[in-house]
Amino acid sequence: MPCGCSCGGRRWVAGPSAEVGISGLPVVLSPSAHWLRRLIWAIALATALFWLVLQVRLSVLRLQHQSVSTTARSSTQLELPFPAVTVCAGERLNVDRVLNLTQPGTTVEQWRSIKHMSRYKLIRWRQFNFDEFFSQTSHNWSELVKSCEYQGDACESVGDVTRSVTSQQGTCYTLHQKTPATGTWTKPQLTIDLQLPPASSTSSEQYWQVFLHPESLHFDDARMLVKSSLSLVQVVPGTVSYVRVHRRSHTYISTAEEPCSDNVTAEENADCVMDCIIQDQGLTAELEQSGNDTLADEDIDDSEIANCTLPWEISNDRRPCRSYSALRSALKSSPDLSQFTEYEVMAAYFLCSCPFQCTEISYPIQVPEKMALEDSVDSRRSARVALWLSMQQEVLEDKWSFTFSQLVAESGGNMGIFLGASLLSLLELLDCFIFWMLRRVGARGPADANPAQAKPSQTSVNIAVGYQGKVEGIRRQSWGGLK
Repeated sequence: MPCGCSCGGRRWVAGPSAEVGISGLPVVLSPSAHWLRRLIWAIALATALFWLVLQVRLSVLRLQHQSVSTTARSSTQLELPFPAVTVCAGERLNVDRVLNLTQPGTTVEQWRSIKHMSRYKLIRWRQFNFDEFFSQTSHNWSELVKSCEYQGDACESVGDVTRSVTSQQGTCYTLHQKTPATGTWTKPQLTIDLQLPPASSTSSEQYWQVFLHPESLHFDDARMLVKSSLSLVQVVPGTVSYVRVHRRSHTYISTAEEPCSDNVTAEENADCVMDCIIQDQGLTAELEQSGNDTLADEDIDDSEIANCTLPWEISNDRRPCRSYSALRSALKSSPDLSQFTEYEVMAAYFLCSCPFQCTEISYPIQVPEKMALEDSVDSRRSARVALWLSMQQEVLEDKWSFTFSQLVAESGGNMGIFLGASLLSLLELLDCFIFWMLRRVGARGPADANPAQAKPSQTSVNIAVGYQGKVEGIRRQSWGGLK
């Protein structure tokens, strides 16, 4: 649709006429078109414009209230990092050695029948502090693991074993492999034979806990609270557990409710969650109440200051607890995290808003296939765990469900469907409006006011002379006309 003629106009509106490529608009704006035809096109354009505005508004609302969607894909790798494997015993202390450090006459049944914290009263405090008692009665690697093989080699020769002390699991041992795992169909990459101490055969806690977690994640109390990166296999005596795992990488999007950062480590996130949960007033009150109920039959020495350090606490200035009163005071000021319920931990976790890693690595497991060992005296105290790591790596990535580029694409598509136009049509409308305004209200020079008196250009004169060279006379007319 032409918006006007540029002939004789000012220099900034000279050139081709401005046009708008919207179907039906030239008919609506044409004075010579029939009124009924103009009315039909006007109604059609108004209806299309209404639906266009409605669709664009809905797209804008989707952008404002967008959600996060997760895409998944898998890829086959020739080798993958093998997860760190942490082994913990169901009974936190070796009862055989406990009897050697407690009051004379103490029996296994008596030790196990006393409440968890009150049983430490039986320690011979004049001869041992609590750090020495805990260290001497904790399980060691050779007691828990009878043999271990990784890809045909002994685990100790191709990996490192580190010791972790926790308030919930006692002393645990983590196996870190130095070499990545390769695919195998005939046998698992890792085989661990577990065993129980002799006195544990009569305990109700006859099991082991095997945790799988990323190599970079150190196992401690804080990591037990943040269990998204931990996979647990509970093993009972007399069984063989075949466990198949795969590596999963999940990339998150940082939001105001759940901030993430590539500069935050998994340990920093776990420490933040632990500090936040312990400092939460509601959980602390519940925990202190449960602790008082547990020790209600004991008189707490208020003059005893809890300045000693527990074995699972990290401190540069260690002060072992040298009396039962000091131990109780320390336990009161440093709550046992096992007192927390899962609901309390999850509620506090979401209220803490601790930043976490934008890329999280985990090793989900399938339901372990368990088979019974041959019945024997030795099999009642032992078990085997066989771990297969699949070479299929799962990659999860969070993305916004609706982005700005999708908004532009939908808006352009709606404009094309309803008006037969594109985004450039907006520029054409603007160009047409400016062209029309300048033609209507722009200042004009004397030559523009009276075109009949305008002098012909030199180019027009030359063309006229060349074309009518043999004519007797040349008469100049306005705009270079020839007569």
